[in-house]
Amino acid sequence: MRLYTLLLFILFSLTVSTDIEAKSKKDKGVYIFTCGESLNDSTSYVSGIFFFPQLKVNKKTHYLEQSPVFSEQFRHYLQNTYNDHFACVTFSNTKKAKLEKQLLKLRRHHEKRIKGNLPSKLVDIPADNFKLTYTSPTE
Repeated sequence: MRLYTLLLFILFSLTVSTDIEAKSKKDKGVYIFTCGESLNDSTSYVSGIFFFPQLKVNKKTHYLEQSPVFSEQFRHYLQNTYNDHFACVTFSNTKKAKLEKQLLKLRRHHEKRIKGNLPSKLVDIPADNFKLTYTSPTE
């Protein structure tokens, strides 16, 4: 009987440890890039992809609550650099491959606009020039 109890305890402890590892792998962080569109011409600016391990996407709404903070950072950078008015949006995903797919889709959209004789220009902002930052609020 003691052996049976010991085996059950070992199996239970292994199950608990694998559940903890699975949860930690799911909450691994968020990949982000930002895009800004000039309101005076048809130029779009795209930042690089950044990784923030401390952020989490809301599981119910699939929305990153810090998105407006990152959009505002990019808008300030663009306004200070190019002296123009911009509308910015933040794209985020927990998987880098899916975010890269969104970026590729954005690039293809601009290529189609150029082929259709619509004025469009996509400018990549190097990581040396702009870097997203996030400081967690102190509570």
